[in-house]
Amino acid sequence: MIKLLALLISVIMLTSPMMAHSDIGKSYKVPMVRTPIGQLELAAVLRNGHYAVFKKFPSDKRLAVGWAQVAIENGQGYHTFNHNLGNINSAKTRPYYVKHHRFKSHKDFMDGAADYWKIVNGMCKSSLVAFDAGAPRWAAYRLHACGYYGADPTEYGKAMQQLYTKAKTKLIPQL
Repeated sequence: MIKLLALLISVIMLTSPMMAHSDIGKSYKVPMVRTPIGQLELAAVLRNGHYAVFKKFPSDKRLAVGWAQVAIENGQGYHTFNHNLGNINSAKTRPYYVKHHRFKSHKDFMDGAADYWKIVNGMCKSSLVAFDAGAPRWAAYRLHACGYYGADPTEYGKAMQQLYTKAKTKLIPQL
């Protein structure tokens, strides 16, 4: 009886629409490719990625906080791989590369920027209040609380503050 039940479950799973169209056993792992981006270009693509997600451009404060956070994660654009802005982790069910962890792989920077804002607006939505207030240290604590990163939030916040000032005074005025 147990063997018959197991056989029946196997047949149902293999013939169900969900299982028939799935990629069982398919690997989404792709090579890790260095894709550096300039600081001003990073600000521009984050601005446009925000528009793609929210259908409006970000305020200068929101953009500067977002730029500061991505700049920490990606070495101000120099240490970017596979167009992943913000070092966003990945499941094995979409293209990813491995560098100590599984990270999402994107086709271009616009895709990476839109994904960054989707993640912040999704799992870390409460941090957007701090982004909008132009409060990078507060944003750092909110991002840590939602699980975006695991580093010390005090040190991360100090770095975000410095990078926020750079973005707000030197980069964003050029856009």
